[in-house]
Amino acid sequence: MQEASLSGLFKTLLYILFFYYLFKFIFRLLFPVMMNHTFTKMEERFRQQQNQSAPQGKTGETVIDKKPSKQQGPIQEGEYIDYEEIE
Repeated sequence: MQEASLSGLFKTLLYILFFYYLFKFIFRLLFPVMMNHTFTKMEERFRQQQNQSAPQGKTGETVIDKKPSKQQGPIQEGEYIDYEEIE
């Protein structure tokens, strides 16, 4: 059976601290590059969506996509009842 030694504990702590600061340093260098790449891709997708949804007509031309629905006769809001006034 092996026993834990004090030097082994210090080595382990040293490795943990070393890798922690190494990853922290690499993250500080690479994070802005990754974010810039991500935002560039998002902007590109947004521009593609805007170009696809933009109408291909002349500038200033009005385009109506939907025709108004035609109603089937007059609108009836209720039944008319004729009444006489009683004095």
